[in-house]
Amino acid sequence: NSSESTWQKSWVFYANSAYHIAKLTSTLNTNTWYHIVGTYDSSIGLKAYLNGVLEDHNTSYTGLLYAPPSEFSIGRGWHSTLGGVYYVEGKMSDVRVYDRALSADEIGKIYNRTTDRTAINTEPHYNNNLVANWKLNDGAGSFAIDSSGNSYTGTLTNMESADWLSTSGPFGGPC
Repeated sequence: NSSESTWQKSWVFYANSAYHIAKLTSTLNTNTWYHIVGTYDSSIGLKAYLNGVLEDHNTSYTGLLYAPPSEFSIGRGWHSTLGGVYYVEGKMSDVRVYDRALSADEIGKIYNRTTDRTAINTEPHYNNNLVANWKLNDGAGSFAIDSSGNSYTGTLTNMESADWLSTSGPFGGPC
């Protein structure tokens, strides 16, 4: 369903009684790792990046966001037209949340650091304003440990120990 795939390839948030979306426009192939980044800057809106390249810029909403809820979802969404809850079909690794919008240059550098397998965490610049970092390499259980030092343990929904992969992360590591 084309509506469903649009929502599954999007950076979405809800504000001012409306959904605001920045879409990935490229075709995504199965069995391929992608570096996907969504940003929000109160002065310029939402942006979606794929493999270090800007794919969409939505200016439908700018301004300050309200205080975040105690919970939010990554890889899960809800849409009444699509029949309720849906989940991203795929695997995730190294999920990060910052309290600022990363610049296009920073996103490109992070993407290039991941493709040459150089550890990002050793670069202080990439940890500037890092709120949470779930590497998703825990290997077992239904929780994701936050390696940022801020102790935001993530709860993995619909995740069982058998879902963990020991050697199929983006660079052969656990996922």
